[in-house]
Amino acid sequence: MKSKLISIFLLTIFCLKLYAQRPVEVFYTQNDGLFTNQVIHLLLDHKGRLWVSYSLFDRFSRFDGLQWEHWDLMEEGISGNYLLDFSDEHGVWFKGSGAESDYLLLYSDEKGWKKFILHGNVTIHLPESKQLVLINPITGRMHELKPDSAEYIVALPSVLKVPEDREYESAGSSFFKGDTLGLRSVHPDQSKQIFEVYDLKSGEMIKSMEAPSSFLFYSPELFLDIASGQFYRIDKDTFIPFELKDKNGIT
Repeated sequence: MKSKLISIFLLTIFCLKLYAQRPVEVFYTQNDGLFTNQVIHLLLDHKGRLWVSYSLFDRFSRFDGLQWEHWDLMEEGISGNYLLDFSDEHGVWFKGSGAESDYLLLYSDEKGWKKFILHGNVTIHLPESKQLVLINPITGRMHELKPDSAEYIVALPSVLKVPEDREYESAGSSFFKGDTLGLRSVHPDQSKQIFEVYDLKSGEMIKSMEAPSSFLFYSPELFLDIASGQFYRIDKDTFIPFELKDKNGIT
């Protein structure tokens, strides 16, 4: 009898342990206060809270694990359409566009909302150096944005040294990533895209190469060709096909 009771006790403990290991799924909808069920972007801020953006580009929600908070930018007196961008020690940053210009929007618990006009500049967040850099895509002039400073836009000493003989310069450019290895930019031509890397301290071009026709940036050295679904990595000055594999070696 005693042995039977011990067996039942151990079986109960085993079942409780299995139950405790089961993931708990919780679904939040408009019934819980969300603006809409059409969520397009999630972001964890520097304090570990979850931010949500919707197909309504002027409304955002935040979840701290216990309760939701919601913001309607129109009610805050802020115009434009915005998307979550990144979070740092200053707060949560949003990229936006309006009728007259592109904007950066910053939210912090201490100071609330603050809007910055970009005046045609492109923004690059450099998490390694904790910098937010503004780049003029025409002149190559760079500034650092310091939101807590009275003079919040400070000129940087370096200027991107873009080749003067670039035939595809009129097609425009898109700076899309910066890190300790340099600044990446893509310059589209009618038949190709040119991938360039610049050193942010000197402004010198580190490398230039022809890129796949249309690709997404995944990491400093990993890209996805949208048309073919093929991943590429950079090996010296060449894009090399790259196969992603799981821990079992399966592609």
